Amino acid sequence: MEVARSENHLAFRSDGVQIFTRLIEGPYPNYEQVIPKDNDKSMVADKAAFNAAIRRMAIVA
Repeated sequence: MEVARSENHLAFRSDGVQIFTRLIEGPYPNYEQVIPKDNDKSMVADKAAFNAAIRRMAIVA
């Protein structure tokens, strides 16, 4: 896995998969407050459609 960092972004790349993220300022949000402890749900998604949706959202995020 390759990891790259700029001043405000991180990138991860491995076997044809690329993930890009923007670093946030300040303390990291307490994600445990919003994720249920007894979650019995799962999700199945088409990889290409999900990837395309994330790319479209990243433009405005």
